[in-house]
Amino acid sequence: MRSGVSIPDSMATRSSVRATSELAYVPVIVEVQGAGLLEGQTTNDLNVEIYAYVTNEVGEMRDFFSQVANFDLAKFREKILFSGVKYYGYLELAPGDYLLRVLVRNAETGRTGVAASPLAVPRYTEAGATLLPPFFMDDPVDKWLLLRYRGEEDDGTSVIYPFTVKGQPFVPAAKPELKAGQPVDFCLMTYNLGAGDPGLEAWVAGADGEEQLGRLSLVERTITGISGFDKLLARFRPQGLATGEYTLFTTSQNPHVIRLLMGAFVLHIPEHKLRVYAPDVGGAFGSKIYHYAEEAIVTWAAGKLHRPVKWTAERSESFMSDCHGRDHITHAELALDKDGKFLGLKVLTKANMGAYLSTFAPCVPTYLYATLLAGVYTTPQIYCEVKAVFTNTVPVDAYRGAGRPEATYLIERLVKKEIDLMINRAERLED
Repeated sequence: MRSGVSIPDSMATRSSVRATSELAYVPVIVEVQGAGLLEGQTTNDLNVEIYAYVTNEVGEMRDFFSQVANFDLAKFREKILFSGVKYYGYLELAPGDYLLRVLVRNAETGRTGVAASPLAVPRYTEAGATLLPPFFMDDPVDKWLLLRYRGEEDDGTSVIYPFTVKGQPFVPAAKPELKAGQPVDFCLMTYNLGAGDPGLEAWVAGADGEEQLGRLSLVERTITGISGFDKLLARFRPQGLATGEYTLFTTSQNPHVIRLLMGAFVLHIPEHKLRVYAPDVGGAFGSKIYHYAEEAIVTWAAGKLHRPVKWTAERSESFMSDCHGRDHITHAELALDKDGKFLGLKVLTKANMGAYLSTFAPCVPTYLYATLLAGVYTTPQIYCEVKAVFTNTVPVDAYRGAGRPEATYLIERLVKKEIDLMINRAERLED
């Protein structure tokens, strides 16, 4: 019933309503969140291009609609930003299985979102009853800017709008949000072209197919005046819903950092709803401090599937993909007086960051490296210049010392070189 559009938080909802014995009227509502739509918009003239088309099982296009909607942001900016835009169009299709594709584009910024989802148009037979997917009514009509498609042959009036109950229109939610203890209404559309009055029996189950998550009740039945077509207003009272809390078990050296980074900057989960548990970690030496992508992926997947998700890296995978320790190319110069005392040190370093920045990657060759270049020696003047370089290797981060071994190795190499020079000079003087 729903599909995502990649302009952030945009959705498309679609179903089918019987039009004739051969065709179904398929309403499509494209829902676009305002923040993503307006990102990068610099003028008050907003032009939104909306395209939708369906293909059959062999890839042949069967119907489409397109529209360019213009908005005066001087009047509607706040409305769009804090609510969004819903566009209502329709398709006419014969019974069968299809693929619906939707594209939304901001003509000024070029930001584009696309979505694709399967669409099944049932065959409305004379002998059976058909129940369409539920249309949730948790969005008030005045929350969104709702636009309706006008075809080229339209006489200026809008197309039929089927989302009404008791004569009042409602806006279906492409992504209904349920809150524990708060009821939500939805509309069920049914076709019964056979004899007798169909009964309605419903139950609510969890992802495992067993757990009851609420109570469903019929509020009233709306007579539409169309033979065999009924609209049922139902109410769902959720119970025992998940609280939106997550628990991540990960072999991390610093679960507090993982909770902060993943919650605040990756998945946008409030920290009080995210628990990161570090069991017996074993050896790490720094490679298990930073935030790995798999930690976010399994947490996100568990929220989508409503069940635990587990992932374990194989040894060969860890060798190739875990963060590495250091990769420097350095030119260093050490100045001394005639007695061998240090006068100044100049260090020029190119530090490999890998293909992507890891958690502490920029900090290691700068703050943790340059500040330790004096070592145990008195050095009046030190200059260090570091250039971070992106390459095609795995990311580099804090591992076994994190910057300090590099600084120690550098200064000790210079000292050893100076000692060798002083020894050679003393031997020459003896000769």
